[in-house]
Amino acid sequence: MDSPATNSSQGATSTGESQSGQTIPDKDTSHVNEPAVVHAPFKLWSPPTETRPTVPPEFEDLEPTAAEIVAAYQAQARRSENLRNAPLLTQEIRNRQERDKYKKWPNCIIRIRFHNQMQLEKSFPSTNKIKSIYAFVRDCLNEETKSIKFVLYQPPARELKVSDIAVRDKTLLELQLAPSSVLLLRFLSEDLNDREKNPPLHHSVLATAADFPIVTEPQSAPDDSMADAKAGTLVKSGKEVENKLARLLKLQPRK
Repeated sequence: MDSPATNSSQGATSTGESQSGQTIPDKDTSHVNEPAVVHAPFKLWSPPTETRPTVPPEFEDLEPTAAEIVAAYQAQARRSENLRNAPLLTQEIRNRQERDKYKKWPNCIIRIRFHNQMQLEKSFPSTNKIKSIYAFVRDCLNEETKSIKFVLYQPPARELKVSDIAVRDKTLLELQLAPSSVLLLRFLSEDLNDREKNPPLHHSVLATAADFPIVTEPQSAPDDSMADAKAGTLVKSGKEVENKLARLLKLQPRK
């Protein structure tokens, strides 16, 4: 005779099965593997349409803006200054300065700008290498584009290639990308560099696009009463100084 425990175990249904013997399908978890979930948190900024020209000038992508030229010149000047001062610093001082920089900027915010001015933003540890940014961008592309090569660069012509020994072994901080930098992206297939089309990103990534943040500084109207009071104070102070000089010179003070 079977024990009650045996009967109860035989009568119970196994996990994942219904009483009719049919298997209950697991909950769909395909969305877990989508780039928008795997690489969260990140941001995708839509193009700032109010400042974007309707008809792009010819060869615009090859012509850096004035701000980009100034930024590139300043970065080059800092690198030259560091090279000139390097022999004067001991190894201990250089190591201490390097540690201080990592403490000051533990993370590096990188924005990847596509040809239509969309920007993909993510924060990376400053100790990461450039290959981590390439891997992030590639994972965010759609399946048809993942096999196509692309280059990240800074204007006017600083390419950050993983194949470059001078680049791949350095951290993001050593590449002077911290605390934040904007990197431009160029596909080797020119068809993907269309300014009038969205970049070939995964649909789950494109779905997160938000309006580009625009910071406007409020302009306060001048206060007429304060301006008049200030002017009156200046006139009064001027007369007091003039009267003191007159007394010193034994002249009649002005009324």
